[in-house]
Amino acid sequence: MSAERTLVTALLSHAAQDGMGEAVPWPEIEAAIGALAHDPMAPRALRQALRALNDAETAETLHDWLLSEVATREAAARAAARPAEKIVAPIQSISLGACVTGAALALAGTVGVVPAGIMCTAALCSGVAASLSRMRLSRAEDSARADAEAIRRLAAICAAEKGTHAPERR
Repeated sequence: MSAERTLVTALLSHAAQDGMGEAVPWPEIEAAIGALAHDPMAPRALRQALRALNDAETAETLHDWLLSEVATREAAARAAARPAEKIVAPIQSISLGACVTGAALALAGTVGVVPAGIMCTAALCSGVAASLSRMRLSRAEDSARADAEAIRRLAAICAAEKGTHAPERR
């Protein structure tokens, strides 16, 4: 059995447990959803497993879990973007501006070369650190958005499958 099928089977098993009112290990569910989000074969395995299971309630529970994870990933993306724009971007701009100002003052002869060099070096170091921090935060935001989109695709599969099941015979 492949890894994605094992993860899908475990998720469906936990969803069935939840449907019966039993407690489920949420950290394991989050980890499985995260692993499936990065697996290119997961959508196919999920679709096949849901069709084979033919249980709308389990599909609905899994759909709800996936939507919850999408919301979590989108919140993480917003949280990563906020400091990049509100804190780091102004520091980056001010630092690089201070570096240019120091160089202009030195060239104009207003400030000595040594004090201007110290000012430019400190401002340049601060600007580079802010730029690197901004790149790291941008990568975190992009990664969280990509995860949210991948999980959203899995949720769409669950939504489609929960509506295609035949009614149970009584």
